[in-house]
Amino acid sequence: MIIFKSITSAKENSIMKYVCLLMLFVGSISTWAQLDIIETLQADSLTFDVEWNAYNHSYIYFRNTTNDTIHLNWRTVQQDNPEDWHMAVCDNYQCYGNIPNMADMAPIAPFDTVYMRVETNPFETPGEGVVRFRIYENGNTDEFTTFHFGLKAPQLSNTINTDKPINFSIFPNPTQDIVHLTNHSAASFKYRLLDNQGRQLFSGQIQQGEYRQIDVSHLPSSNYLLLFENDKTIFSHILTIN
Repeated sequence: MIIFKSITSAKENSIMKYVCLLMLFVGSISTWAQLDIIETLQADSLTFDVEWNAYNHSYIYFRNTTNDTIHLNWRTVQQDNPEDWHMAVCDNYQCYGNIPNMADMAPIAPFDTVYMRVETNPFETPGEGVVRFRIYENGNTDEFTTFHFGLKAPQLSNTINTDKPINFSIFPNPTQDIVHLTNHSAASFKYRLLDNQGRQLFSGQIQQGEYRQIDVSHLPSSNYLLLFENDKTIFSHILTIN
């Protein structure tokens, strides 16, 4: 019984050594490599500043470096952002309205330049976000490139007043065609008009003491947010178009 036990242990040790060597061999042939059929035109990892209450578009451009049409897939490997942010992705020809787990890109012709685009609206929530995508050729997940989007919305440390703007006159309201803006304050402001989904329709700058006319006759009847901001103050006003 003692001899049999020692022989069995030796055989088990031999089997375990064989299994370990086999696992090392399989691991060595399945390790990933950099996808070499595309070239990133900026960097694989970029950080973008995003503005409040606007759909910010952040791009990473890359091109097909081969003489053949290539077919790429991508997979989301990380998405971390404040809960109140709206995030979406476009992969050159297709926009998804959110960030799905994975998708197939349209074929990319030889030497064509394409992009991955992340759309971010932080609304009025400060913070940072990260989205990472793994790009690989259709059917080959062992060779890939990872695109890293870092996103930063500034701290909401400014004064916010959602009532009638102080030292501004906005008339008529409601309106059908023209809005008259007069900046009676001692500071300049950037202004933006947003629809009820937070999309920016237009923007401009109004200096202290300046008068401006804004043509809104092409916009459908609805309530809009007129947002004014500078480095010290931010306030908004509801504009009704009927």
